[in-house]
Amino acid sequence: MSGVKVELMRARTLAFSSILLALAVLSLILIPLPTTAIPQTNSVDISNGKVVSFYESILDSSIDGMIRVLSDTGTEIVFRGYFKYRSASPSEFQQLRETIDGVKARLPWVQFIGGITASAFNPGDYWPNGTRVSAEQLKQILWLLPSGAFAHHYEDLDMYVMDITKPLARQFILAYAYKLVDAGFDSLWFDEVTYIPWILNEQDNPNPNYVAAWHQMVAAVKDYALTKYNKTLLVSMNGDWLKTSGARTPWPYQDFLTVSVNLDTVKSGKMQDDWAAYKAQVKRVYGYTPTILYFIDYTPLVALASQPTTAQIKLLKLFYETSIREQVIPVFPLHYGLTYDAKWQGTYDTIKQLAGTISTVHTLTSVYTSTTTVTTTMPAKTSPPVTALDLGLVALVIAMGIALAVLKRNKKHRHP
Repeated sequence: MSGVKVELMRARTLAFSSILLALAVLSLILIPLPTTAIPQTNSVDISNGKVVSFYESILDSSIDGMIRVLSDTGTEIVFRGYFKYRSASPSEFQQLRETIDGVKARLPWVQFIGGITASAFNPGDYWPNGTRVSAEQLKQILWLLPSGAFAHHYEDLDMYVMDITKPLARQFILAYAYKLVDAGFDSLWFDEVTYIPWILNEQDNPNPNYVAAWHQMVAAVKDYALTKYNKTLLVSMNGDWLKTSGARTPWPYQDFLTVSVNLDTVKSGKMQDDWAAYKAQVKRVYGYTPTILYFIDYTPLVALASQPTTAQIKLLKLFYETSIREQVIPVFPLHYGLTYDAKWQGTYDTIKQLAGTISTVHTLTSVYTSTTTVTTTMPAKTSPPVTALDLGLVALVIAMGIALAVLKRNKKHRHP
């Protein structure tokens, strides 16, 4: 066999091999490589340096209206955006879902804290599925007096008191807590978990049965959020008002703490809250000082609304200055139903001004120190991974180049 024929056979073999390589590359492209998904959890951050505003309820405004207010004030966290206190309509939770989704579509960094009572029960209330609580179930939910009667939640309210040490009571509270998680809330605030120990004068040494019940609820709702939505949910409870002697001893198992301005402070216009005593109590329980949200709850807010605008502005500035000094987060009162609205009261511009300095204070003076920043692990930003398609295209180009070169060489030998 002549040398030319041998060379031609080699060329044809090489060309054929190149074509096979190209076909193999095409199959690699058409059959994607298996990939391992990286689970991601939502990032939740309630820490000093955040702008937090009291806005109850977010259903009182349109989505566009909420976006304007939150953007205008720089609000990053909406405190008590909804509070399940009396009976709640099932349609409200769908509305909440739509509102939160609508706001986050434009302002994805905004977090929402939802509220739920852990003590007050409205007569005739029902489960989230619309089933009325039966008479037999009431006995397994409510706090019974020695006489066998149901205890009233405050004497002037036609509501009863739930007993969280009873499993069905916890089940009832959690059923609605889960609905708030389903609606998209990032954190939950439980109101008056401490109500019965308070009535029993056990606030300084809470009954272990109630503390254990609270712990079980916290664990259950956190597990629900993580399992169903891969979300790290933050949980807190009402820490009651600060007083000249501090406040009630904070319970454990909270991601952040909340306390309200002293009513006497609002009435007098002079800060009378004993932060030293309160923080000493906090450290006895936690060993450190978690993030604290300082807000103005219903009764002090009613008192604030009754004052002239100038007096309100003066108190809000004092409230802000105290928050800076004590390294706690001020919760600016933007809206609370018919009780208080900053625009109606004439304090909106003052709140915008004060809120606008939060990040500046945090960045330039480091007055704020982040004590509780809860962020879940997120994948680091990297360049896009090399895929099978990318490798396939590169290999195909190389294979085609080799094939063309071989064919060209073959042609040269056939036509000397």
